[in-house]
Amino acid sequence: MRHDLYPKRGHPVPVGTWGYKTSDKNVRYVILQRLKQERIAKGINTKRLAYKIGIDQPHLSKWESGKMLPRLPNLIAWANSLGFELQLVPA
Repeated sequence: MRHDLYPKRGHPVPVGTWGYKTSDKNVRYVILQRLKQERIAKGINTKRLAYKIGIDQPHLSKWESGKMLPRLPNLIAWANSLGFELQLVPA
């Protein structure tokens, strides 16, 4: 399956294929980095965002650093909290 992040305000941000193969880790990292950039641009700290998503702050920090990868429901909640919509698009 192919996943793209679409900012609600307009243009799609293609991020590639989401999967569980090791070669796809780079794609997931791109998504995480894009969400981190958006959080910083909006001036939201990790503690506030973690509360909004319903997780603890150290967990979010591990996602942003790439030490852990979020499950899809958490990734969707994270994207939505920053004004993005995660859409599953068939390959």
